[in-house]
Amino acid sequence: TASARSTVEQPQKPAAGLSLASRASRCAVEATAPDVLEAIEKITGNAKDPGGVVTIPVYWHVVTTAGGGGDVSGMIPDQMQVLSDAYAGSKFEFELKSVEVVANDAWFFSVLGSTEEVAMKSALRKGGPESLNIYTTNGDIYLGWATLARDYKRAPGYDGVVLYWASMPGTGFAGPHPDEPDGILTYDQGDTGTHEVGHWLGLEHTFGPGT
Repeated sequence: TASARSTVEQPQKPAAGLSLASRASRCAVEATAPDVLEAIEKITGNAKDPGGVVTIPVYWHVVTTAGGGGDVSGMIPDQMQVLSDAYAGSKFEFELKSVEVVANDAWFFSVLGSTEEVAMKSALRKGGPESLNIYTTNGDIYLGWATLARDYKRAPGYDGVVLYWASMPGTGFAGPHPDEPDGILTYDQGDTGTHEVGHWLGLEHTFGPGT
């Protein structure tokens, strides 16, 4: 199971039987096909910069086990600070609008694209296309995933970011990894949130085809 040293109550169900290294190498967002990227570039390439700063309202949904495992609501201010610092050089800023904690085993252990994930988002999502909804769950076998901006029109109710709860700042999610200089892989700095929000804003993986 994924190794995590944390002051947060640990979920009792194994995290999909993954080692720390396996989960830490995985973002579930798939690369956009090169022809689609080319079409998007043609449409947006001549768009005028509206100027100014875009303030994005953030609605946070902390989904826990029935017993409260995985409640990282106290770590949200630190995660918001990580986001603000990471995007300080951009034209985006983030404003936390609300936080809710929902105990639901089916949603907490939902897997990517499952009926449980769809039900969770359908029940909890707030706002329109301008609103960033973030859900913390057990994350299936991933650190996180997100919908891309191009996905909204096709499936607005599915829009948002899902984060593995232990990727939040300060959980202590770390363990041995041979590729790290100090032998320890650390994934509790909030950078997964920064990564997945980048996808939500429309950024692709730099290693994807056509990028």
